[in-house]
Parts: sequence; structure tokens; C-alpha cells
Amino acid sequence: MHITDLSTVPPEQAAASRPVYGTIGQPIIEPGTVLSAALLEDMRRLGIRHAVITDEETRDVRFDELIESKLWMRYVLIMRKVYLNATSGDFAEFELFDAAMSIVEQARTRSMIVPLPTSSVPCALQPFAHVVNVAIWAAQIGVHIDLHASSLVDLTVGCLLHDIGKLLTEQQSEHAEAGYRFVKRQFPPSSDIPHIVLQHQNVPMAGLRRFTLDKPFVELTRICQMCNYLDHLSCEGEAMHYGALEVLMALHNTMFTGDELQALVQVAPKYMPGSTIKVHDGRTAVVVKLTERADRPMLRFSGTSTIVMPDGLSSMPASLVKP
Repeated sequence: MHITDLSTVPPEQAAASRPVYGTIGQPIIEPGTVLSAALLEDMRRLGIRHAVITDEETRDVRFDELIESKLWMRYVLIMRKVYLNATSGDFAEFELFDAAMSIVEQARTRSMIVPLPTSSVPCALQPFAHVVNVAIWAAQIGVHIDLHASSLVDLTVGCLLHDIGKLLTEQQSEHAEAGYRFVKRQFPPSSDIPHIVLQHQNVPMAGLRRFTLDKPFVELTRICQMCNYLDHLSCEGEAMHYGALEVLMALHNTMFTGDELQALVQVAPKYMPGSTIKVHDGRTAVVVKLTERADRPMLRFSGTSTIVMPDGLSSMPASLVKP
């Protein structure tokens, strides 16, 4: 099992490992279905670019960290309702907080949660999948840095609402301000949520920060910004999640501090299960399972059936060959 770019999947050579959903959130491809040329073309027409599949190379891969598909789609459909209701001036507050509290509970009770790719659903649902994914990553960072319970909920809600302005204005460059004005009316003046919505795009290294470089990473707006970048970048490049983390690491001390990036890599694994990597001695291997050390997954060298535990391997991952 692994997450892959569907443009690299040959027809009849892989099967869906998780349901593939249609434009209203209904399953259109069930797990176990072999992906024919016709099915791959149907997904392409819907704008679905990534999927969770199983092929010959990844039959032994475990991906326990991947979120349960029905739960993830439930969040996506809730956020579709919240966003669409906002266009008529309504605010689906109960449903919003229901999703947020569930995401927080998942982050608190699971060692790691990997959301499904934003681009694993049709274009019509991708804006809502994106905000769900940002909230899932952010909630895990919040738990990792031991945010106060109320701040953790505010962070999750703010991330879920961060793009709501895109449905409230035709000027997309002004969506943060439009979202801020709408969200500000829904919460008390002391709430951090409207500020997360306003500042999720460009939070500078100084000015908006309420802490110094030698203090823990606690700024909610910057967590949202970092997770927003992570999810957008994961859907754009061929290297997907790995490539997104590489880009973010390159922004060290220009956009994000070392403390902030370290918090991210503690919850977002660099090497996803099922990816093919090259180790320092030149051999290639498949990541078959994540461990407590994000940079030291369990591997199986290509062309063998031998599973290598991280502690028994001297040459650890050096680069990605195939997501």
C-alpha cells in the first residue's frame, strides 16, 4: 500500500487500497478494484491525481498511520457545508466544532496521523480537503508542543476556516481579509481564530511573533502557515510529501525557524510507507513501515524479501527515488 501519482500507474498493474470518492463524497471505486485504463481516465477527468494503491512492490507495506477514509471524508463534507453556508451568511458552528474536536481527539490519541492527499478527491472537493489536511497536521504539531487545550482547539478551528474567504470574494488576493471579516463576526474579540484566518498566508519571521528565537514554537498563525505550505506543496511536485518537506527545510531561518521546522518533522514523516529510497551505499529499498524515528523507517531492499530494522542498518535513507 502506498500513496502514488496516478500518472505513473500502468493500467491493470495496481489496485485501489482505499475507496476513491466522487464529487459529492460517494465511493466510486472500492478497495481491491484493479485500476484499468478506463478507471484511470475517469479519475483524471475528475481531477484526481493521487490515490492509495497496492502494487507488486508494496504488497507487504503497512501504513497504519494513514487516516481512516470514511472519517477523513466526513471532515471534508462537513467543511464543504461550513464553507457553502457562509456564502449565504450562515455559520454552521456546531458541525465545524464537531469536526475540530474530532481532529483534536485523533491527534491526542494516535501517535501519528497522515491525511489522504488533497488531490485524491475530485476538484470540486479539493478546497475542503485542503483545509482538513492543514488542520490535521496543525493539530498534531499543537499536541507535540503541548499547546493549552483551548489554544489547540482555536488552532484547529482556525486552520479549518483559513480559506473561507475564497468563497466570499471574487478577488482571491483579498481572501484572507474577506475571511477575517466573516470569522470575526462569529467569535468573541479575544479569540485567536480570526487572526489565524487573516495571517495564514504571510507571517514574517519578526513583527507578528510573540516569542523570541530561543523560546518554544507557540505562534498559532505560523503553525497554520507552515501546514498550509506543506499541503499545497505536497500536491504540486512529483516528489509529493518528501518534496514538500525538502522545500520547507530550505526556508530555514528565512521563513521558518529551526524550532518550527523541527516541530513539523516530528509529526510529518519524510519517507512515506511504500516509497522507494536510495541509501548511502547506493542500494534502493522500499519503506515498509514507519518507526518512532521519522528519519529511520523499516526497509526492505529491492529485489529481496528481507526486512531491515533501523537499528541494524548502518546506511540510512539518503534520497527519494520514487514516492
